[in-house]
Amino acid sequence: MIAIPAMTTLLVLGLGLIIIDLDNRSLLDNKELPVTMVDYVQRIQNTINGTTIVIVCFGVLALLAGLVLAVGITAPIRKLTYDTASIASGDLTRTIHVSGEGEIAMLGYAFNNMVTSINKYLLQSMSGGVVTINEKGAITAMSADSEVILGVNAGEYVGKHIKEMIPDTKENRAFHDIIQGALQNRQTFVGKEMTVTTDSRNAIPISISTSFLQNKDDTLIGLIISFEDVKHLRKVQEQMLKLDRLTTLGGLAAGIAHQVRNPLCSIRGLAQLLKENAGESPMLNDYSDVILSDVDRIERVIDRLLKFIQPSSTGWTYESINEIIDDTLVLAKHEIRKKDIELVCDLSTDLPRILCQRENLIQALMNIMVNAFQAIEHFGRVTIWTLQDDDDDKSDNGSICVRISNTGPPILPEDIARIFDPNFTTKEDGGGFGLAITHQTVEFHGGRIRVESPPGGETVFTIWLPIRKQDAKETKRLEHDVST
Repeated sequence: MIAIPAMTTLLVLGLGLIIIDLDNRSLLDNKELPVTMVDYVQRIQNTINGTTIVIVCFGVLALLAGLVLAVGITAPIRKLTYDTASIASGDLTRTIHVSGEGEIAMLGYAFNNMVTSINKYLLQSMSGGVVTINEKGAITAMSADSEVILGVNAGEYVGKHIKEMIPDTKENRAFHDIIQGALQNRQTFVGKEMTVTTDSRNAIPISISTSFLQNKDDTLIGLIISFEDVKHLRKVQEQMLKLDRLTTLGGLAAGIAHQVRNPLCSIRGLAQLLKENAGESPMLNDYSDVILSDVDRIERVIDRLLKFIQPSSTGWTYESINEIIDDTLVLAKHEIRKKDIELVCDLSTDLPRILCQRENLIQALMNIMVNAFQAIEHFGRVTIWTLQDDDDDKSDNGSICVRISNTGPPILPEDIARIFDPNFTTKEDGGGFGLAITHQTVEFHGGRIRVESPPGGETVFTIWLPIRKQDAKETKRLEHDVST
């Protein structure tokens, strides 16, 4: 703001002072007076010629100075204009380098901050993978999630054609057909599922969508390619489906409890009245006892079903997993009385106690053991291991690992995916609640469960239960967290 006006003023004033000085020297400082009018005219002409030369010289100097100033000002502005147009076309990798500390340098610095902010707070904050390409197919920007999903480094591929990152091979033909259709035929795609392959990862399942990058004249200047990891989406969908089933089951269980418990009260009252009036009749007393016993059993079934829907937050104690398994086997061994089943128990000693609801955990383990015994038709082997898994990254203090395997027929792959769903069963007389209750109980204890059943191998149920510090505060905190 100061340099340019000051320089212009100095040039003008300097030129005027030089002309005045030359004119004074030529016309006024000369002691010899002109003899004739011709001499006077000649002297004026010489002065005019000298003044003209000075003006021309200073004009050339002013032109050169103007060119230098113009180049110094317009070159970075032209660079800014070009880079701004590149950003408008979808290239978010542009930066400008301007030396010095003047206003132009500050403008370049602000420009770079703007581009960085666009990349950081817009593109990088988008969920899922996002890749932008220009109209020629060159990658202009990539989000952080896209690097993770595709297993690539954005710095290696930004500025290169997208076919260098996702090769144009048979495995990637569907992907490149979509890109070509979007760029050439102006087609948009939403939620197209496919697999792509990069140099570092094979057969990546993704769901892809495209949208256009256009300028103010609606001219196609690029493409936004967004994609999601289908494996993660399917997992979310399965969890939502399972939650929906559990919600439906909750309503059904509440209705059953309401409809069944009312007549049970009447049956219990009539059975007790029958027993009181039975007198010395042993038959009526026996019948009354059987009715009362069955009523109690039905109520226990209802209570277990309701606990599955909404587990209790009380009854947490530190227990030995080996003792729980021993008690569970006592209840479950009746299933092997008519079969030739070898029961092998390999229980590690000196295992730390776990914080659990003992009765619920016994029920969960018994469901697995009963299924293991029932899976063996005539003869086979059921093996139970316990061990401490200190390398479990899901628990700060490690986990107790329980494995229950059987040599019965393997579970079909399509059945493994649904084995913990309520109402799913492969048994003719099964209700489909046992393993669903087991899964719910294990998750309620902060653990996890996995099923493996390879063809020709043993079916193995593996349960991890977290080890917690044994103190009263921890128990109280856990009960509070569960209740809330």
